[in-house]
Amino acid sequence: MTDETVQKISTTGPGEGNFYPAGFNEVYVKVRAEDSGGTFELIEEVCKPGFVSRLHRHDTRSQTFYIVEGSAEFIVDGKSFAAKAGSSIHVPPGVPHKITSDDGMKMLMIYCKAGLENLFAAVHALTPEEAKDPEFTAALSRNHDTIMMDDASQGTVLG
Repeated sequence: MTDETVQKISTTGPGEGNFYPAGFNEVYVKVRAEDSGGTFELIEEVCKPGFVSRLHRHDTRSQTFYIVEGSAEFIVDGKSFAAKAGSSIHVPPGVPHKITSDDGMKMLMIYCKAGLENLFAAVHALTPEEAKDPEFTAALSRNHDTIMMDDASQGTVLG
């Protein structure tokens, strides 16, 4: 068995996990890649009112959302879905998606395969100058399987 397939017991309480403050978002990685043997990550994200992600896709991983509190509009492959607490949205690899939350929300996200925590960590480490550079942030996102599909004025680098 390789290290990539070894799974470990992992427990996190409320407000625990690897934390990444990211503009409008508060991100807690609850199950890390190293916990799941690289098969998935579980991330809790709290989005403040007015949150807008950029239209983007992930080419090598699926993303599943579960709305815990609040509401949002999801645009998935050009179709709109009004999500409220208890809703789930599954986005296969390669499918464009975008999120808007006027009132704010808390959601869980499952990424299969794991690896998106590396993007959250990289964005968290950006200098203010790097964070303002749309070409730099688009290239950074691409390096972490997050391909931006609109211009930088459309929302956050983390979508």
